[in-house]
Amino acid sequence: MKGKYVYSFSDYYDFNSDYFGKLEEALAEARKEVKAIPDDANRPTEVYIGIVGEKWKPEISGESIIDMLCDEAYDVGGEYAEDYLKDVPEARRDELTEILTTAFNKWAAKYGYKPNFYPVENVREYKL
Repeated sequence: MKGKYVYSFSDYYDFNSDYFGKLEEALAEARKEVKAIPDDANRPTEVYIGIVGEKWKPEISGESIIDMLCDEAYDVGGEYAEDYLKDVPEARRDELTEILTTAFNKWAAKYGYKPNFYPVENVREYKL
């Protein structure tokens, strides 16, 4: 859906509309939806339209995991654990990131936890 237009009547950007190929289509549908509201007092006077961005891709940071394990090791071993994992080279931290991210993504796919949300970018307000 990246690159499609979506709209919201809320200024906190609660985008639940359909996806539209053109800005004009999103604006026309928003106007149509507003006209269907019977109470003039509850009719929005503006709409927020933006473009769907790239879906979020989770990444498990090897560096963050190593830092967490260092803290846990210190809690268990005190000063004796101060040097544990302190000198892991960047290439190995990156390798850990790749391994953990791959494992997480397999797990998320298996159990239906893949992200189903996206950022909405270049949001602008339009008067109705």
